Amino acid sequence: MALDSDEVLPIAKKIVANMSVKPGIKFANKEQAADMLARGLWVAVKKGELPQSPIDSTPLLVYVQQYRQSNPFGNCPLPVLYRQVAQPAGLTIGQFHDCLRALVANRKIRLHPFTGAAYQLRDEECAMLLGQEIKMYAEDL
Repeated sequence: MALDSDEVLPIAKKIVANMSVKPGIKFANKEQAADMLARGLWVAVKKGELPQSPIDSTPLLVYVQQYRQSNPFGNCPLPVLYRQVAQPAGLTIGQFHDCLRALVANRKIRLHPFTGAAYQLRDEECAMLLGQEIKMYAEDL
């Protein structure tokens, strides 16, 4: 999710205001303070309190739907989706993954794992690690 710097500060202030940290507590170092802020950020993400990604993920969804129509028994490989839609649109791998996460969160697509041996994985930069699975295929819902 891409955020402008002017969007980050209000979010960080809101997270700090909502954190259960008493005023005047001193952190041992910057890493401890950053860890506490990151935990607050994770809670905000889980609650859906962060702004949505400004990147339109509709073209990705449309391509996955078209792929399903032309390949009824197959799921769209993420490298194909990236090369056919995201890369020509100028998206980075990170932005591509953000769009996929948004589509999954909105229940528009489902991601399926790569089930082969790890050494057989090709175009691994397009794969997504979610939980303990390497997701490599997209299916429209």
